Amino acid sequence: ELLAITPRNGAAESLGLAVDVGTTSIVVYLVDMQTGTIISAAADHNRQAACGDDVINRIVCAEKDGVKKLSRMALATINSLIGEVLNSAGADFMQIKNAAIAGNTTMVHLLLAIEPRYIRRAPYIPSITELPIFKAGEIGIRANPHAAVFIMPGPAGYVGGDIVSGLIY
Repeated sequence: ELLAITPRNGAAESLGLAVDVGTTSIVVYLVDMQTGTIISAAADHNRQAACGDDVINRIVCAEKDGVKKLSRMALATINSLIGEVLNSAGADFMQIKNAAIAGNTTMVHLLLAIEPRYIRRAPYIPSITELPIFKAGEIGIRANPHAAVFIMPGPAGYVGGDIVSGLIY
């Protein structure tokens, strides 16, 4: 799907995001998609930590308070960091044409407000293992609303997209 057609002579950069959604912290990289150069990076404490320091406590919190609360907390952290990297680069969110997100299985479930309860119960099966390509506007990522968002698959309860992306790298 085409988002824009622009000449390369001085046109605005096409930017991408690489996002690591960790249990403790979240890191966002702003990338020039033409060269692959990292333009800016920012990290912050994952706001979900208010619900517990580890994935088990987050799952318990999701069961009590609902996954939407934890999704909002993760998105607030990510979007704040996107604002930081864009400000640092003097860029606009509409220039972000795609994003890649990796995290452990529980963090991805919580980010997308998908029920994670079975990850902590035998036989430890996640609700999802593969995801479609989302649009940033569908899941609340601060980017061009039509930007493609690729979320690394997590094949098992305790083998997430963070491990998969590390293996691919």
